[in-house]
Amino acid sequence: MADGEWSTGDLVRVLAGPFAGLMGTVEEVDEGQARLRVHLTLMGSVCRVELDFDDVEAYDPVRGVVQSARWQRGEAVRVLAGLYQFMTGIVQTADDDTRRVVVRLAGLRPEVYVEFDYRDIDSA
Repeated sequence: MADGEWSTGDLVRVLAGPFAGLMGTVEEVDEGQARLRVHLTLMGSVCRVELDFDDVEAYDPVRGVVQSARWQRGEAVRVLAGLYQFMTGIVQTADDDTRRVVVRLAGLRPEVYVEFDYRDIDSA
């Protein structure tokens, strides 16, 4: 995303550093320093980190839809393992080639999007 196009509430995927691969929500934009303060959920805790514009990409679950034979956008699922075990959510994107699925977890504010392996979820 070009400089100046970020705004509070945007969903992002972290591209670099120790939080690479996580998704979060922009809380604050510092255009002068080209940095974002991003809300992440890490190991069940809220984590607020500052990242350079170049360290994140916009995440749009609608545009990111990949056709999947196993999971369809909007399908209700429950998490079987890991930190979010027993939580439920809604499939946002899924990719049969990588066997990865992005799920919007229910009941969390701000909304949390987490990427899982196919084996870590099941139909709700």
